[in-house]
Amino acid sequence: MFRNLIDLKQGNEIILEADGRSYHYMVTDRFILPERNVSEEQRSQNAQWIMQTVDEQVTLVTCWPYNDNTHRLIVVAKPMRNNKMS
Repeated sequence: MFRNLIDLKQGNEIILEADGRSYHYMVTDRFILPERNVSEEQRSQNAQWIMQTVDEQVTLVTCWPYNDNTHRLIVVAKPMRNNKMS
């Protein structure tokens, strides 16, 4: 499902659908972090991206490259101002 996540760029829209509604988010950040053969400190820093946040955001995390797990691809998106509901 996340194979093409690498193609997302800042400003791209992500639409999530739940309970008959559409929630619109805009990509604000996208980066790749090393995961394999890194220190525990680095892995702990990487884990911050899957922790709860104080503000509303969507964080998508997957292995990168898609067929390996040497790195983590992180995509962060924030709600669009006029979050449309369908």
